Amino acid sequence: MALENILQHILKKKDKEALDIFLTTINKEWKINHGDQRIVVWLGLDHRGKRKGNEIFVCFHSADIVSKFSKFLCLPIIYRRLDETEMEPLENRLNEKYQKVSLKKEDAANIKSLINEVGDDLFKSHRNLEAISVSSVKSRKKGILQQTSIVLYCRLKYIVPFGEGFFPKELKINDQIYPTDVREGFFSLGMIPGQHQSITLPQVLNHTLRMGCSIGPSTAHIAGTLGPFVRDKDNNMGFLTCAHVLGLNTPVGTAVCQPALSDPGPADDTRICGTVCKSKFDFSSKPGVDAALVLIDQSNREVDPASFIWIDRQQLREAGFAEDDAPSYEDGEVIAHADFDQVDDKRVIKIGRSSGLTRGTFALDGAMLKIYDADLKLHECVPCSPELYGRYFLMKSQFIIHTVGNNSFFSLGDSGSGVYLVERRGVENKLVLIGIAIGALSPSECVVTPIGSVLKALDLDESCIIKECVMQH
Repeated sequence: MALENILQHILKKKDKEALDIFLTTINKEWKINHGDQRIVVWLGLDHRGKRKGNEIFVCFHSADIVSKFSKFLCLPIIYRRLDETEMEPLENRLNEKYQKVSLKKEDAANIKSLINEVGDDLFKSHRNLEAISVSSVKSRKKGILQQTSIVLYCRLKYIVPFGEGFFPKELKINDQIYPTDVREGFFSLGMIPGQHQSITLPQVLNHTLRMGCSIGPSTAHIAGTLGPFVRDKDNNMGFLTCAHVLGLNTPVGTAVCQPALSDPGPADDTRICGTVCKSKFDFSSKPGVDAALVLIDQSNREVDPASFIWIDRQQLREAGFAEDDAPSYEDGEVIAHADFDQVDDKRVIKIGRSSGLTRGTFALDGAMLKIYDADLKLHECVPCSPELYGRYFLMKSQFIIHTVGNNSFFSLGDSGSGVYLVERRGVENKLVLIGIAIGALSPSECVVTPIGSVLKALDLDESCIIKECVMQH
């Protein structure tokens, strides 16, 4: 029987299980025909204009496809790169009128509980769902409405996977109803792969290590950011970063480079600044954790644990600092996860390898999102769920930071950056560490793992954060 006839027979019977088996076979053939690139084909119902209710194939691909055709198995087909979305989330967040609007404490607590309560079921019922977040605005065809809403991110709006219903229009908890806002977007890990020829100060060899420097494993061309400095239980000096920056299968003892191998620099061992001590990727915990501890080779580098890499004047001004008053982290203060809801002024900053100093506002405690095995390459190491776009893990109870200003709070290469609450104490800006940046949901939303969970996963406590101003080898 021809494939067209098999497909029509399945659709007539509305046999979702048979369709999944059929599409698995189709995807295997497409991958063979299109080389090593990641490619996903699925069937949905088109709800755009006159096409409403008609079956349509969707092909997501990681690289350009040379030969495209308008129909596949007698049905229309559309193509979309896996890294493409509408710019709607960025346009909403960069609307100056709403950038600094924070959730009311009651709404923040309700939405955190709501996502925790219904999140798992939403991901099971809607395979196109990528993440659950929050916004102070709701997007509409006629513009933007200031209204607290729960954001449901998906890869593609208006096309619903076959056999599934629409996303809910509202969600309810404690007699409080919150509208949902469906937007295109997805989570991206924040390391940056491959070779890079642009040179900035964080991306060159720094004989004195400071937070914000470029780092990466000695075994791969991956770059991320050197995070807060700590001491382990044996009083060894190290720093925090993300596990995915160093490679999730990288063994303990692997050398770590500064700058990363992907950045221009010396070809000898002078890049090496330390070794991997612990690496933890745990999606099963709440909050999920993606963190690593690197012990510093102090015979090879000096360390200035309170300072960040050089920041230009424009970034200082945009982040609210005087040109002669660059931020420093001298007190080693950490805010406990449970206490964060009591903070009124939720202005935050981070200093990363790629985007330098950026300013944001704390938006949500409790986001839930997918991370794909195709990005992590854990393969059969741990169980995860098969879905439309491949096997994935759910990361739960993460912080969301919204961009303030014209520059995105987070860019690729910023993974591992410390994220700090800025407290105004008299005439001084004091930094309090709240978490480690791991990636982004959109150009305007950064995902952060709470620092308490990071320290616990690495067998550290709050007293491990280094408070000395300067320490040399």
